[in-house]
Amino acid sequence: MTLTLSADSLRPVASLFRRLKIRTTLPILDHIRLTVTEGKPEVLLETTDLDVHLAVIVPIAGPTTPGSFTIPRVEFFQLAGKSDKGSLVRFESPMACDDAYAVHISSMTKKLRSDRTVTGLSPENFPPCPQIDGKPVIFPAASLDAIRRVRPATSADDTHYVLKGVFLTAVEGGNVVATDGRRLATSRARVPSPDSILPNAVADLLVDPLCQAAAIWRREDCLASMTFGPARLSFKLIEGNFPNYRQVIPLDFTSSCTFPSSIVPALVTWLRPHKDSSVKLTFGPNTVTLTVKWKDDATSTSVPALLSGPVPEFIAFNPQFLADALAMGLQTIDMNSEAEPGVLTDGITRYVLMPMRVTTAAAAPEGEADSDPPADEEPEDAEEPEEEPEEDTEPEAETDPADFEPGDAPDLFVEAYYDTLDGLDPDQKEYDRILAAWRAAGEPEDIATFILFRAAKPEPQDELPAAAAKPAKKSRAKRSAV
Repeated sequence: MTLTLSADSLRPVASLFRRLKIRTTLPILDHIRLTVTEGKPEVLLETTDLDVHLAVIVPIAGPTTPGSFTIPRVEFFQLAGKSDKGSLVRFESPMACDDAYAVHISSMTKKLRSDRTVTGLSPENFPPCPQIDGKPVIFPAASLDAIRRVRPATSADDTHYVLKGVFLTAVEGGNVVATDGRRLATSRARVPSPDSILPNAVADLLVDPLCQAAAIWRREDCLASMTFGPARLSFKLIEGNFPNYRQVIPLDFTSSCTFPSSIVPALVTWLRPHKDSSVKLTFGPNTVTLTVKWKDDATSTSVPALLSGPVPEFIAFNPQFLADALAMGLQTIDMNSEAEPGVLTDGITRYVLMPMRVTTAAAAPEGEADSDPPADEEPEDAEEPEEEPEEDTEPEAETDPADFEPGDAPDLFVEAYYDTLDGLDPDQKEYDRILAAWRAAGEPEDIATFILFRAAKPEPQDELPAAAAKPAKKSRAKRSAV
C-alpha cells in the first residue's frame, strides 16, 4: 500500500489527536490507524482510548493505493511537527510479519529528504469506531463555548465519577453545569435532550481549532457523537444522576461587588501563584483589599470596586477558584454574608463559590479584652481563654470523619446544609453541634470536606467525658494524613 499526503494537512490532525490522553497499557492504543478506501480520494485517520474515538478525514495529495496500516502516535506527532510546510509525506507498507508491520516514511525536513522505517501493528486489531444511529441534531457553536467556560469547575476525583464531566440539560431553556463539590459553574445554553453528562476528555477536545464550529449531535443509549466537518468524536457518556444543582444556587442577595474590567487581568495574575491558601476580601469605601496569608507570610493588594448594598465586613474564597471565575469575565460578586456562598455572574454564566473560614490568632484576644474592661480581673481573664479551647474540642471525639465514604455527598450537602440555612432542618440543634465541632477541628469549611463530616449523622450525646479530648487529637492527625 502507498499513501501520499500533504504535511500541512497532518498538523491540525496531530493537534487534535494530541489532546486525547492515552492511559492504557494496550499497545494498539498507542498507534494511529490510516485507512484508504478504494474509489475515495481521502484517508481516514483514527485514534482512541476505548472511551473516546477520534476520526478525521484528510484528502490525499498524490499517488495512493487502497489499504490500511498503523504507525505509533509518537512517530506521527514528530512527522507532523518536523515536516517542511508545503512538502509531501509518502507512506509505504509493503509487508507484515509476526503481527508487526513495517512502514517506510519519506518526508522533507529543513529542505532535506528524510527516509526512515517505523514498526506498526496489525490494523485489524485496532478497535472499531462505534456506530451511532441516533437522530442528528444541531449543536450550536455558542453552546460549545459555554461548555468550555464551565469545564474548569468539573471534578478530577474518581470517587465522584458523576462529577467528572459537564452536565447538559434542556430544562428551563437549556443549561450546562459543572461542579467539583466546592464550586459550581453554570451557563445558559441551548443543548439537545435528553440530559447528558459529557466526559471531561471530550470537553477538553472542544478547545481544538477543528472543533470550533457548530456540530452535528447524535445520541443512542449511552453513546454519542459530535461531527465537525471532517472530524468526528464518538464517545461514551457518563452514566449516573447529576446532583440537583438548582438548590445550591442562592436566589436572593443583599449586596454586590463589581471589579472594573481594566484591572481584572492584573488581578487574575496576582491570584494565580497563591495555592493551598485562601484570599480574604475586606470591603472599604469603594475599595476591596485582597489578603493572602500562607504560614507566617502575608501579601495584600487594594483595588477599586463598585459596592452595592450592605456588604459584609469581609469574605474569603479559594484564590484559584476566584481567579478562574474572573478569567471567565465574571466581574460581579453577589453576596449575603461571609458564611454564605458568593456568586460571580455576568447575567448568563454563574459561578458559585463556597466561602472559606479565615481565623486570626490576634482577633480573639482583642475581642475578649474589649468585653472585659476592669483591669483588676486581668489574671482571671488570662486564664479563661485557655479553658475555652478545651471545651470546644470536646465534641470532636463524638464524630471522626476519617473513615467516612463520600457516597451521595452532593445530594446530602444540598439536604443537610442549604436546607438548614433556610431553617428547614428539623434537627437544628444536632446540626449546630456538628458544625461547632467541625469548626473547632480547624478544618476548612468547603463543600467537599464538610459533607463528609455531616454524612456521619452521629447519635446525640448528653454528656461527653473530659477524657475524650485526648483521642480527638489523634483523630485530627489521622484526617490530616488522609
